[in-house]
Amino acid sequence: MSYEFPNGIHVNFEANQISPAGFRRVGEEFTGTAGLLETSRGRMVHHKSAKDIETMESKRDITNDAIEAFLGRVESGDVENVAERSAVSTLFAILGRTAIYENREAVWKAEFGDIGAVAKKFIGSSVPRFLGSQACNG
Repeated sequence: MSYEFPNGIHVNFEANQISPAGFRRVGEEFTGTAGLLETSRGRMVHHKSAKDIETMESKRDITNDAIEAFLGRVESGDVENVAERSAVSTLFAILGRTAIYENREAVWKAEFGDIGAVAKKFIGSSVPRFLGSQACNG
């Protein structure tokens, strides 16, 4: 699936549920003007160029760090309210699923109406588009 955002930003999302043994990997890749960044539970790799690669290994599974940070915020009373960010993230997922299941382009404004103040904080005032498999392949 391809996500198209304002200012010429394009995001390609691919995922699978079933992988043969030896081909399983949980992680993300981010490609930009400064190279490629691979992230996973065990490390982060920055490919600055074909010969300039920096690997930063995690001391342990990053899930442990996330749980410790969450519990620390709860214990200190500095609880982070992620409701807005979570709602916008969920709407992005719904738009992407709509584009794929209905094999069409799904546009935020057509599906949900005007972009609200919450979404503007995360994506700006322009309307993002989500392209399903048919639109991505041809």
